[in-house]
Amino acid sequence: MIEHRDLDGAKRRLTQWWNGEQRDRVTWSIVARRSEARFEPPEEPRARDVEDWWTNPDIRLARWERGFAWSEYLGEAMPYFDTQIGPGSLGLFLGCRPVFDHGTVWYEPCIDDLVTGPDLRWDPGNKWFRAHMDLIGAGLERAQSRYYVGIPDLIEGLDTLAALHNNARLLVDLLDSPAEVHRYLEQVTDLYFQAFDPMYDLVKDDQGGCMFSAFQTWAPGRYAKLQCDVSAAIGPRHFAEFVAPYLEAQCRRLDYAMYHLDGVCAVRHLDALLEIPGLQCIQWTPGAGEPGVDDPRWFDMYRRILKKKLLILIGVPLDRAREVVDAIGAPGLHLVTGGCSVDDGLTALEAAKGWG
Repeated sequence: MIEHRDLDGAKRRLTQWWNGEQRDRVTWSIVARRSEARFEPPEEPRARDVEDWWTNPDIRLARWERGFAWSEYLGEAMPYFDTQIGPGSLGLFLGCRPVFDHGTVWYEPCIDDLVTGPDLRWDPGNKWFRAHMDLIGAGLERAQSRYYVGIPDLIEGLDTLAALHNNARLLVDLLDSPAEVHRYLEQVTDLYFQAFDPMYDLVKDDQGGCMFSAFQTWAPGRYAKLQCDVSAAIGPRHFAEFVAPYLEAQCRRLDYAMYHLDGVCAVRHLDALLEIPGLQCIQWTPGAGEPGVDDPRWFDMYRRILKKKLLILIGVPLDRAREVVDAIGAPGLHLVTGGCSVDDGLTALEAAKGWG
């Protein structure tokens, strides 16, 4: 059984949130620090190198289970094993070479020229796809239903094409070779589901629900986080041509879709995002040097999103949650908080029944 105080209640609340239904308090995932470990965590095996540190299932699972042992999952938080090997795993499956660091993974481009470059092909035997599937399989075997196993942060669209090609050259190609950009974007969108579908089929629970590695959220069906960080460097016309149609196509093949809106330069595309059919939620990340998501300067943006009947997910400190909820209301809002004590988390959840 998933180690949660009220798993059925958490799933019920999240299902209501995704469906836009009113609840008795704001939807809130709190991962609290335990004063004692719930079990003796395994020792993490020594890695041969940084690649092994990322890809060895025994090492990865030992690392994550240490976190499980010292964490209490409150509200709508659920324990899960994160299977990503850096953000943007789809690029690895399609030919990028990874550059490993203990903090993240970078990807070396593999397409020099979109005009003369080859079509993208799916290879189920790709080394990095197999590495992800091994992590998923080992996680499911080890979890024994004690925690979820997440779908890795695949990433799609222009962001994956930028990884395969090159950011600067891609921006030039939007102007000089738009037909070739579209050719590749169509392939990336289809190939995304060559990766997603077998992963989802493995990790889905008995309700058909799943965890997606990014942003710690469960949904009661086929669910993924979408994004286009490249959108910070393009205008509305190019967003409408090269981003929105492919997001819409992706949403048609998902039951639930959240968009990761990253940085103030990307906010210019918010109105276009709010019109994409099948997109239910915006997750907001202000970016380096900007005020946190709990700052009042973002409240009008949140109200714009909620007015269009979309949902919002943001990560807030425990002591700032009340101000955010009072300012924009509880309906449609999902808060994520970590690092507090168990007692403080439980007290906050009880108090939140009277907020908004």
